[in-house]
Amino acid sequence: MHRSFTRFLAVTAAGAALAAAAVAPASAGTPVFPQIATASAYALTVNGQTEGFSRTWLPGAEPISFWADEVVVGRTPLHPGWGVHLADEDAAPQLPESGVALYAGVGEGTNVMAERVASIALTDSRGPFLAFGEINRRARCNIDPDGYNAIGDTSKLALYLRDAAGEMVKAPSNGLGVHTLTNVDAGDSATPDGAQRTTTIELRGGQRASILETWRAEFPHTYEWADGIRLTVTQQLGTEPPVVYSFLLGGGACGA
Repeated sequence: MHRSFTRFLAVTAAGAALAAAAVAPASAGTPVFPQIATASAYALTVNGQTEGFSRTWLPGAEPISFWADEVVVGRTPLHPGWGVHLADEDAAPQLPESGVALYAGVGEGTNVMAERVASIALTDSRGPFLAFGEINRRARCNIDPDGYNAIGDTSKLALYLRDAAGEMVKAPSNGLGVHTLTNVDAGDSATPDGAQRTTTIELRGGQRASILETWRAEFPHTYEWADGIRLTVTQQLGTEPPVVYSFLLGGGACGA
């Protein structure tokens, strides 16, 4: 018998800081979930194909703890025209020097935990065109059916986008919402074609395990809880079909 999550929000000048929140145990009959935790710096799905940088813990294994100053994914077959950079000071000097940290496993007594610290920058032939961070989140699923689940968020979110003059400019507030750029190379072509295409950036929060459906290759198990920041980058050239890049940033999921 397990519980759903609730949260209490406290807004600071730097963005939303989410204190740990707990709820009472659920009534009898609530499904029991397997012990599992996945912590992800990012996951990306394009045209049904998925990549990401994630770590998953399963029962019987040692907790997984990863930390690095930066992770440069670069260009891949899913985005040959763009580079993906995690906590890279050169690509995103505007963001805090946080590094990339992922933890998945049992911690703090009877909790299965998914902790993640990450920021991301996307680059094309002109340099960075998007920088977003710092995500700092924790999800805890209690193994004890009479215990409590909790989440915590001490993120200091900021979004920087490249303007028409080539400068990185901070978006209002924490960047959540919809933004439009006109000077970004095609993400699906390794060679810039110089065409003027519209690039739409949308940032949204997300909670509940159902948000993971788009990125099942990175979150392949059954989870009780999930959260993360959903970044959708849509590119369109004239009347051609749009190309949609669906990111989950700082995604975490657990079950117990």
